Amino acid sequence: MSTFGILHEKSYEHTPGTAILHDDATAGIAGQAAVGLKHGTGRHAHIVLVPQPTEDPNDPLNWPLWRKDLCLFSVALGSLCFTAVLVPMLSPATYALSIELNTSITAIAQLTGNCLLCVGAFGPFVSAMSRLWGKRPQFLLASLLGILGTIVCECANSYKTLLAGRLLQGLSVAAYESLIVALMGDMYFVHQRGARVTIFQLVTNTFGVLSPIIAGVIFDNLGWKYLFHIAQPFLIAQLVMAFFFVPETSYHRPEIYNTDVASTERLEELKHVEVTESEHARSAAHDERQAASTPAPKTFGQRLSIYNGRFSQQHPLKLVIAPFVCLANPAAIWGCLTQGISSGWWVATSFVLAQIFGVPPYNLSTAGVGYLYVGPFIGGLLGVLFMSFASDPLARFIAKRNRGVYEPEFRLYPMILALITGTIGLFLYGHMIEDGKGYYVASALHGIYGFSVNTAGAVMNSYVVDAFREESTEMLVIAMVFKNFFFFSLSYWVNNYLAVVGPARYFDVQGGIVVGIYALSIPMYMFGKLNRGWWRRHDLINKMGVANVH
Repeated sequence: MSTFGILHEKSYEHTPGTAILHDDATAGIAGQAAVGLKHGTGRHAHIVLVPQPTEDPNDPLNWPLWRKDLCLFSVALGSLCFTAVLVPMLSPATYALSIELNTSITAIAQLTGNCLLCVGAFGPFVSAMSRLWGKRPQFLLASLLGILGTIVCECANSYKTLLAGRLLQGLSVAAYESLIVALMGDMYFVHQRGARVTIFQLVTNTFGVLSPIIAGVIFDNLGWKYLFHIAQPFLIAQLVMAFFFVPETSYHRPEIYNTDVASTERLEELKHVEVTESEHARSAAHDERQAASTPAPKTFGQRLSIYNGRFSQQHPLKLVIAPFVCLANPAAIWGCLTQGISSGWWVATSFVLAQIFGVPPYNLSTAGVGYLYVGPFIGGLLGVLFMSFASDPLARFIAKRNRGVYEPEFRLYPMILALITGTIGLFLYGHMIEDGKGYYVASALHGIYGFSVNTAGAVMNSYVVDAFREESTEMLVIAMVFKNFFFFSLSYWVNNYLAVVGPARYFDVQGGIVVGIYALSIPMYMFGKLNRGWWRRHDLINKMGVANVH
């Protein structure tokens, strides 16, 4: 059987991720099933809240929207500072810094490559620690490590010391790259997530190409150490914001409230609970009992606590290997390839820009190479804006057409646009450079590819958090590990490979691989629901007892 081209099992009644989202007159059966469940407010009053919030005021789903958004902004600022600023800011100075430090271009590229190797290696431990003690301690530790690594880089007078500082900075990136999307799953309902997931793409990929533009100017006028001197105050300010505005979002929510995971029988049970609570709320006697049984809201001081108890009783080793166990899920492999290959190669393009445009016939300065990132910045920004305005409305529209039932595969439709723009951007880019076309044209084509990368990344993150919310931390961590290991491997050979085959062949190979991976979204769309049902029945993560904090 199929719905909108999505195959599903007739015998399996409920597939995790599938949820009732609409209850208006056009929703039919779904509308009847939604009666008695909590809904949104205002213009979203017809939207069923997925997952359903508890009566606990400390449930992150019940937080005021301003508190959720302030928390997300503080974490996104961390992603901006540590992932998008610190990691790529040496890229435009690759050629000039190799001369200043008397080393090879490949060695300078490896200052970034080894930094991201550290990110990937530390990722599974961040995942384990977030399951054990929550996400807040991981963000604070990451900020501290980033500040310490930047101090080392500020004081460095040799390549080895600079490398040590970059490795410490790599430790700071892991939490801000792997936990931010899972944090959104903790705080936001399904109909709110899509637009906010694009924030991750904005700060990591889009602002990640803005960093070299500014860094190139600073390098030319002040020297490379000032890259770290100027960044440090912003890192300290972000740590302060994280301490005050990022409370713990991990929460033990009863399974019955997870309507994107629970079965139909549990849905009927939840509706009975909601109706009973509504009726009891009218009696004064119940108000007294409710006051005694419902936890009091945490004070501001209590929310500042770094340690909030242990959220999992599993052995730490199980939690460390859990992201690798996720690779038994085909969706995790698709996510690794979609995010890892496209984003990893997108960042690695920064290695070859200085090699192409910093030497004859272009002879651009470090600042000039940095200005080439204007194109990918604009293209990436347009991709983020497109997904911000289109992702949630498109998913809601298709759910409404599907009689009110939402399928996570509805998030995959924008991959069509990613496939088209990726093809145009990559295949034309290398040939334009090899034919000696102006760097303005090259920058514009780089921007078209940037649109593709950000669209694909937002699609992947949205799909994973909606389809596999319980395991989203582990699945996003393994995607991050794959991306950074892949990026590390690129730092060892892309410069030499480009020198041998030339820009046209180099970007043809890159384009063929990336576009081929984007095309895997077609079978992912068709068989995704079958895979979700299969994974629920054979879920190794849940069998390990890992995914038990919502």
